[in-house]
Amino acid sequence: MDNAFRSFADLKQAHDALARRRWEADTPDSSARSAAILAFIDAATGAGAYLAREDQRNSAQDILEFWMIELISGGDPGLSELKAPLLADYQPVSAETAPETAPESGAEADVPPVSGARPAFKVQAAFAPKSKAAPEAQSRSVIRVVGLSREWQARGELDGYLLKGAALEEAQALRHIDHDIAKLVAASEAEEERSAKARTERKKRAKNLLIATLCVVIAVLSVAALKTYWARAEALEARDDALRAKDAAEVAKAVAEGAKAAADAEARRSEQLRLEAERLTDLAAQEAETLNDRLADLTNRQQSLDTLMSVLRIQVEVGNISPSDLPADIAQALAAQATLSQPDEGTVSDAGYDPEFLGPSLALPTLTAANAAAAVQGGKPVDYLNYSVVMHGGRRLAIFAAANLDRRQRRVLPQLPEGYLPEPRLDPLEQPEPEWFFRGDLWPGALVSGREIAWGPEMAGDDLQAARRLANAVSVFPNLVPQFRLFNQGVWADIDQWVLTEHNPTAARVSVFTGPVLAATDPMVLGVRMPRGFWKVAVSVVPPEAKGQAPASPRLRVDAFLVLQFREGSDLPAFDHVVKDRGLVLRYRVPLSRIERLAGVRFDPAIQAADPSAAPPEDPAAEDGLIRAVPGLDGPSAVQRIALANEMIAALRDPGYGDRLALVAALLDMADDSSMRGLSATGRLNLLLVLSEVPRANWEQKEFAGLRDRALAAIAALDRRVRDGQTRIGTDTKGHLERLRANLGVDRPPQQTVLFQFAGMTRETAVDLSQTLAAFGWKIPGEERTGKAAGINEIRFNPALPADRLSAARLVADLRAAGHTALTGAVENGLIKPGTLEIWISR
Repeated sequence: MDNAFRSFADLKQAHDALARRRWEADTPDSSARSAAILAFIDAATGAGAYLAREDQRNSAQDILEFWMIELISGGDPGLSELKAPLLADYQPVSAETAPETAPESGAEADVPPVSGARPAFKVQAAFAPKSKAAPEAQSRSVIRVVGLSREWQARGELDGYLLKGAALEEAQALRHIDHDIAKLVAASEAEEERSAKARTERKKRAKNLLIATLCVVIAVLSVAALKTYWARAEALEARDDALRAKDAAEVAKAVAEGAKAAADAEARRSEQLRLEAERLTDLAAQEAETLNDRLADLTNRQQSLDTLMSVLRIQVEVGNISPSDLPADIAQALAAQATLSQPDEGTVSDAGYDPEFLGPSLALPTLTAANAAAAVQGGKPVDYLNYSVVMHGGRRLAIFAAANLDRRQRRVLPQLPEGYLPEPRLDPLEQPEPEWFFRGDLWPGALVSGREIAWGPEMAGDDLQAARRLANAVSVFPNLVPQFRLFNQGVWADIDQWVLTEHNPTAARVSVFTGPVLAATDPMVLGVRMPRGFWKVAVSVVPPEAKGQAPASPRLRVDAFLVLQFREGSDLPAFDHVVKDRGLVLRYRVPLSRIERLAGVRFDPAIQAADPSAAPPEDPAAEDGLIRAVPGLDGPSAVQRIALANEMIAALRDPGYGDRLALVAALLDMADDSSMRGLSATGRLNLLLVLSEVPRANWEQKEFAGLRDRALAAIAALDRRVRDGQTRIGTDTKGHLERLRANLGVDRPPQQTVLFQFAGMTRETAVDLSQTLAAFGWKIPGEERTGKAAGINEIRFNPALPADRLSAARLVADLRAAGHTALTGAVENGLIKPGTLEIWISR
């Protein structure tokens, strides 16, 4: 044909152009649209004479069938009788017009987008091979089934349109051709399966009915045979049998009477148990309601008292109120010293954590071998009022603290000015130093708060005296850990309050375990090695769930939380303002096993058994299906891969989608270098496609900072493997990768100058690392050996320029991808010239 495409590239180019017209037109003219598609089909059919390769012919036939279905679905009645076009037979030609050469091994083949997908997105899919038998019959089948499937959808997916038998088998062979056919086939298969189950259930009920009937017949026959036997026996031995019958009757009567008496006694006992269980349930409900009211009242009173004392203290300091005008107890509280003295002997109990506090015995957590070797006094707890602490000798911080909280007895006491005491039972080098706190943004975080342990006989009597005893109990160095102020006064304070009042609110008693996450890679802040995060576990007993429930062994309620005070993968604080939102507390819930792994502790087996992490979530909608489906981007089904990628892209663009952070985090888990290496070329393409659709505005948000750093690290690792020849990527994958770079703001070479300081390595090693970074586009004028870099592995930047902060994160990712995994992260330094980054590394 004169108008036939002479190569697959020409056909594909025309296909893409026609597809863009199809999606870009708002109200396309149907006749013009039909004419354009018919002209394309005519030219594409003739292209078969020039296509020798089987894969190109299959792709060309796919394109023909795609546009034939589009043509018929347009609703033009004059086209309903058209036959499906078939690619012309190949006709060998001269060398000047020989078929296109095969693509390079490992490259990704371009395929047309499926119905419903945007042409700009190229999601790789495998089309089924074409059948050589009865092409016209198959084409008619395709048209008929497509029409039926779209009529089925237009009629509201009524069951009457579903396929069965031979019709279903015919459609199953065509499901790969069109998304609507696949949807109709899936619905028909589901209906067939449901019908089969219903038939099986009816057969089962009929079988059970037959068995029951046979049992009744056998029982009737057995009774009749037994009567006949006794009648014959009485005829042969009337007297003896009569006596035996009389004795048997008397024994049976006695047995029946005994059984009835036992049954009556058991019934009375069961009724008593039921009534007792109801009484206990009602009592527990009343106590829970009373306890909830008391908790709310205590919280309000504590807040009011703290506010009042703060206002009065300020008014006295500025001279608006004289202490002599105040009641004596308030004046004494305001006049309390800012620093505390050691308590008198015997004024505060040091009984410590009570394992029997909840009823079931719950031992203190045990330590892993590494923690046990580093623990002070072999892990022996230091006991205080209603709590105990186990110390880490090397870090001079608590490994964990365990406290007993009695909500029913808890008192509201005035909060005295803060002052902290050393623990005389420990060496000063085994506990924190005063200089660790109140410098810059460093804050003394108390593992156990006074509100948790303010109960018991020590808290009886005068409010001021009890407040002083309480302050002496909690204001000790072993109870303190360095925290950022914004972290301490924000989310960590909310978790403390949630455990105090909202964890299992019906429980009067709660045991609380708290501690830091300690690691050798924890960053230094103002000379203090800061824990990356903190954890808290609350445990209590759950009362019977319903009236009439018999008493049973206590069931435990466990809530475990983990909060990081640094951004993930960074040495920057996670919070730049005080976050006060109690509704966000539950997002920090984690499995107990994760805390055990990070903190190096093992909880009592009863607590481990009660951990709800292995159970399904209470609200199934809380765990988004898209997040769980991320591995499907590299799944076996082309149709499912395409649908999943498009669904994720739509979700990321939807302003109302609430799990965007969690979805991007799941995608970056898959993009991690260790995971990326296991993906197929298709999976890698689809993953980078979806990530490239995350809007640039999202990456620039503060809550995306840690995710952006992870994305930079993933790109750097992939670039290194591509450069080293370990991984090959096709044109489409490169396009998605470049778009992701642009959205991250790193599509152009970095403009900053990098000063390279090193120690503890040969100059050849430093130069090799510098040249690797230069291959990434960094400008490094030279390498300087300096003893000041010994023991340091960080990137320094001036925070005045946002571009320097972003480039510093990019440089961290590139250095780690280059093999320098000991790097701790990027550090702000206002003395550095803007537009300059500094590398300080050592081995």
